[in-house]
Amino acid sequence: MGANYSDIVRSVLYFVSKESAKHIYNPENQSFTHLESRKWYKNHVLIESLRTDYSTYKNYYVTCYSDTGEKMFQLPYSSGSNMYKYESGLPIGVDKQITSSDFGFSCEDIRRDNTIWESKSLFPNETHKVEFNNTVFSEIDSETTQCITDYTLYSGEKGTITCIIDNNTGAVTIKK
Repeated sequence: MGANYSDIVRSVLYFVSKESAKHIYNPENQSFTHLESRKWYKNHVLIESLRTDYSTYKNYYVTCYSDTGEKMFQLPYSSGSNMYKYESGLPIGVDKQITSSDFGFSCEDIRRDNTIWESKSLFPNETHKVEFNNTVFSEIDSETTQCITDYTLYSGEKGTITCIIDNNTGAVTIKK
């Protein structure tokens, strides 16, 4: 209360294992506060931090660490929170995730912020919006992902669909 921006409490990260504890210092004069973390691919974690010195209008960033504290990569700064992008998909690699869209699925390279592939529409004859709800991704193996999702068509029709997705090509097989 009443503190100026230079007096904000700064946070430090620790990665602890049976063998050791690794202390991760924040870059740029310790001017970051850690906001959120998300378990990521295998033994990795994404950590969102907020730059608290306000030296730039782009205050948020996300960093991927291994479970031993090794910094894998840092995503570019943004002017708003990034973590929501990674909460609904399934990581299929340290820098890749599968997400659902209104008509199908896509695989994103989060490090380069680009789309690797997009699947064809699950509802090719539906010309209006399809809404997916309660989407649950699960890994079948390193090459294949299962997605179970509820859907609502513009017409009001509702249902549940189970899809098998090829992680490399985006080919989707619908399980009956």
